Amino acid sequence: EAGIFMTGLARLKASGCEVREVSLPDFDLFRTVHHVIGSVEASSSCGKYDGVRYGHRTASAKNWNEMYLKTRSECFGLTLKTYLFQGAYFQFENYAAFENACRIRARLAKAANDLFAAVDALAFPARHRGSQGGETGIPALYDACALTLPANVLGLPALQIPGFVLEGDTDYGLQ
Repeated sequence: EAGIFMTGLARLKASGCEVREVSLPDFDLFRTVHHVIGSVEASSSCGKYDGVRYGHRTASAKNWNEMYLKTRSECFGLTLKTYLFQGAYFQFENYAAFENACRIRARLAKAANDLFAAVDALAFPARHRGSQGGETGIPALYDACALTLPANVLGLPALQIPGFVLEGDTDYGLQ
């Protein structure tokens, strides 16, 4: 995978960009931080999509409670429901994990800001070599987008350049 990415970096150099390697030692923490904070934020935000004021409303309910339950059942797939339940767990049953994730996010933001004092941009592949799609569930989703998590966790702008890092017919992109 590193060889494919290095080809993309060589293309950046050839186009006039100065490229140098920097270190982000806690990179692996982005996945956990995003999982915890993202699921809590999603759970909190999706609460309003209950069919009462926002979103789809089931047509087959006999009472308000059944309408609420059926609407949620019809609107959200299993992966999203799982993610939302995990967010509710961190929000209401294990709030300490959420607080720790927020502290770690602040530490990651400081490390990124320190890097931006030395460089104008960070470059990553857009996806891993092993993420070919077709897998389902939250772990597969995180495997597919693991390299995009720093921008999401830190609230940074990101640009994905398709076709920049290719291996045969597979496009790994560059961000």
